[in-house]
Amino acid sequence: MTALFPFWVIADTLEIQKGSYEDLQNRIYESIEHRTGNTNELISEFKRLGGFDADLLLGMANYFKAELNYSEAAWNEAIENYSAAIRYFDSLNEEGRLAITYNNLGLVYSFIGEYDNSLDAYSKALALELDMGDQTAIAETYQNMANIFSAGENYDKALEFHQKALEVFLQERNDIRIAATYNNLATIFARTQKYDEASQNYLNALKTYGNLGMEHEESIVLCNIGSLKTREGSYNEAVIYLERALVILKARGDRIGEARAYSLLADTYAKRNDHQHAIFLHRKALNIATTYSLNDIYIDTKFSLYTTYKSAGNWEKALAAYEGYIKSRDQLLKENPAFAGGVLDKELEHRIIERDRMLQRAQLRERILFGLFVFVGLLAFLAFIIATYRRRIIRSQNEYETVRSKLLKEKFNATAVIDYLNSIREEMIKGNNQNAVSQLDGFSNMMQIMMENSCQQFISLRKEIEFLRSFLDFQKERYNCDIECNIESNVIHNADQVMVPSMLTQSFIEHAFVNSDCAETKPTLNFAFMRRGNVLDVIIENNLNASAESAVLEERHRNLGISMVHHKSSGYKMHRLLNHLGPLHTEVRTVGGREAGHRVRFSLPFMVN
Repeated sequence: MTALFPFWVIADTLEIQKGSYEDLQNRIYESIEHRTGNTNELISEFKRLGGFDADLLLGMANYFKAELNYSEAAWNEAIENYSAAIRYFDSLNEEGRLAITYNNLGLVYSFIGEYDNSLDAYSKALALELDMGDQTAIAETYQNMANIFSAGENYDKALEFHQKALEVFLQERNDIRIAATYNNLATIFARTQKYDEASQNYLNALKTYGNLGMEHEESIVLCNIGSLKTREGSYNEAVIYLERALVILKARGDRIGEARAYSLLADTYAKRNDHQHAIFLHRKALNIATTYSLNDIYIDTKFSLYTTYKSAGNWEKALAAYEGYIKSRDQLLKENPAFAGGVLDKELEHRIIERDRMLQRAQLRERILFGLFVFVGLLAFLAFIIATYRRRIIRSQNEYETVRSKLLKEKFNATAVIDYLNSIREEMIKGNNQNAVSQLDGFSNMMQIMMENSCQQFISLRKEIEFLRSFLDFQKERYNCDIECNIESNVIHNADQVMVPSMLTQSFIEHAFVNSDCAETKPTLNFAFMRRGNVLDVIIENNLNASAESAVLEERHRNLGISMVHHKSSGYKMHRLLNHLGPLHTEVRTVGGREAGHRVRFSLPFMVN
């Protein structure tokens, strides 16, 4: 079967480094590309430029002539002019220009089937590129050498060099070269009957060329996909791909591509048993290959023509085609003994291996360095997180200590204690010793309970109720009045296990007594501790005329919440732990439109010891 299309890499254009000469150089390349017919005149004008070394100008003039010959498929003239340019560049030690010219010379040799000469030219280009360390140029030469190895059916070597090239192109994100390498890899996979890998690589190349709008390159990939479809037996699909590609190649004037497309299309028609059509297309391919000295295409097409005649039962013509194929093949192998074995100069092989080792070590160093950067970054991030967390803990602890101090002050309200003691003192001054003793007993009992409870963050609901009763008993003695107290709870049977903040109600009832006149009104206080799901509702009502200073009560409520949350985070073990307190509600109670006291409501998480 006819060989598939590899992508060859013609080296980048040479540049004159003086701005005043760039215009003429660009005009020469434009003339070559668009075939304006005045290229030789421009080259002659170029040779007459002043201010440069004469050998450099002559070398570049020969290089431009070779480029023109290349575009016209005048291979022998191209070889002659590239070789002349090499002599001038070599005398001037122009390594960059030498490498480019050797690469293009190798490309021309490959087109006419002189594979040993091609491989020799590529090897010289590669040696120079290795000296210069030009990674892109090295990868391009690898790719061209791989195509030579593939032509010699040394597919392992070809894959190795294509992979080397692909690594560089991927690092540089060179989409055009990446697509070309995908195509070349696919041709090898197709030849080795790895059709899935071939199809995937062709599609990768086709997608890239389509996105870049590179119609000519896209047509080459279409040709190869058509050939793959032929190998898979999808002949109708193959014809569609190949005919579409052939139209583009003919329009672009690509005679090499046209010859290959004719030959591949002929193979497809032969598989469909349309032998006459196949023979006609084979002859068109042979005519182009003969005209342009495309020896590799000529040999492949001769063999395909032999198989077509054989399939059609035309044994006489099949034998003649086979003899022509054998003659051409043997001549090619005789002239190029080294290329089929993928033989390279030993010193160059050693340099390639050394370069690969250096690249591997460099990649390893990069990975280690990257790993160190990541590790240091993670350590820094972890240190930042730990420092932030510690700062939050310290702020929380400071806030907690402040709140705890406030709560202790509220539990041991110095002003209230002094008032209590002054009340006892006044009774003693008045001579009411019995009242003074009663108040002192009540005060002593209340203070004992306060001392016991204040040391704990949480106490049982029963202890809270006991404190309430002791506080109200003292107030009865102090104000010498009857105080009505009602306490309700739907968890009273479990009051020893239900936990609440210690002396929860103290500041609320203390606030009511301090800011009211108990002599005018019989104090009535109602307390309710009602469980509602996972919440314990606390309601405190009084009939006193104390003004409801919401800000004071809300601060007390907030301090309770901060204290409880901090205690939760420090590991307090309970069945239910709070996340936050419910909102505080304060309101005025009215009876018949007249103020009749105040009500305070808030919620606690229901906690069981």
